[in-house]
Amino acid sequence: MAEVVVSALLLLLLLLLLAASGLPSHGGERVLAAPTAVHFQARVFHHLLRWKAGPKAGAGLLYEVQYRRLGNDSWRAAANCTRIALLSCDLTCETQQPAVHYLARVRAIAGNSSSAWRLTRRFTPSEATLWLSKVTLSRSGNQLHVSLQLPTSCWANLTYEGSYEAWGEYLARVQRVSNNQELLQVYSSLEFDLPPLLWGEQYCISVQPRVASRPNAANWTEEQCVSIPTLEEYSLLTPSLALLTLLSLGILGSGLGLASACKKKPTRMPSVLPFVEKTVLT
Repeated sequence: MAEVVVSALLLLLLLLLLAASGLPSHGGERVLAAPTAVHFQARVFHHLLRWKAGPKAGAGLLYEVQYRRLGNDSWRAAANCTRIALLSCDLTCETQQPAVHYLARVRAIAGNSSSAWRLTRRFTPSEATLWLSKVTLSRSGNQLHVSLQLPTSCWANLTYEGSYEAWGEYLARVQRVSNNQELLQVYSSLEFDLPPLLWGEQYCISVQPRVASRPNAANWTEEQCVSIPTLEEYSLLTPSLALLTLLSLGILGSGLGLASACKKKPTRMPSVLPFVEKTVLT
């Protein structure tokens, strides 16, 4: 009796090991481990579904993704994520409505075999992380002008500002490199001027978008560093630029005057052309 129990336990252990390793089972079909850590990694207008391969997943596994709106909607195949080898799927255009709740699921495929589906928690685009697609800095003396660019949607009727209430706050962080001193300023427009900075210092600037009415997470932009010249350098540079400008204008004016002087005046034809009588010698 004890030998029968031990044999049954050994068989059960063998089947569990086969299922975990993805090797062919006694039925001849491959038992695939399901993907793990299936979740949305979402920024505004960039909704990426990510997952990890199952434990001891063999080589050559493919994946397929489905999504649906929460409610009575049925599952739909993600057009660009059927039998893919990647561990991510861009579902931005499939999950565009800001106030709608979505679900997604993914499974592994190998030949005619497939794993169980693994489901995300519900996802709402309005909860996505805020970010800025571009920051441009321009310097005039010791003052910096900042221009911000918002991300765009793959749907023409959706805008960054229109997706949130009370949108339009931007937190600018200005850090002086010499002593790591920080200045934080809040602005409400996509273009603004920072306060005058100290001459001869280097500053690094980063900007974070905010929504006052929502607790959305937000990403800081990548730092951009700018060197402010010393006042002496700027004072020497300014007259040089002014002189260069005057010289350029002078050369341009001289060239135009010379071109005008050298321009050939049109010759006026006489109203009656004179004819010289020829004498014929005989």
